[in-house]
Amino acid sequence: MHISVETDPVLLDTEVLIRCVEIDEKIESIISSLALHERKVVGKHGDETLYIPISEVLYFEHVERRTFAYTLSEVFEVPYKLYELEEQYSKCGFERIAKNCILNLCRVNSLSPYVGGRLLATLSNGEKVLVSRNYSTNIKARLSA
Repeated sequence: MHISVETDPVLLDTEVLIRCVEIDEKIESIISSLALHERKVVGKHGDETLYIPISEVLYFEHVERRTFAYTLSEVFEVPYKLYELEEQYSKCGFERIAKNCILNLCRVNSLSPYVGGRLLATLSNGEKVLVSRNYSTNIKARLSA
């Protein structure tokens, strides 16, 4: 793969052009990674409603009939169900790791085996989250691809 970058001060917005023989999984992954930087999710913090860049979300968790987005420094309540977030962001590197949690795989620093066939994922902020044994095979496959 050859990567080149051109700067043009006359441009009003950044343009990314991908030239390839065919669109395969690698190219789709690159496109998803680029799209990740543009997408945002609505979240509430106190009385304030904000648009959170999806790339800043470490994981989404469903607790007591409410869904939360966890970032490096804050927790936001989001008005979506987990299955909706999973459908919307699966191509952006998010993967279900438990019945109540969807993880941003781009924020995983390491995986370690854990009791009962589960995995322990260490995130970029040092936080550790458990991957259920029902989802551990998928996570290993996605991270090693």
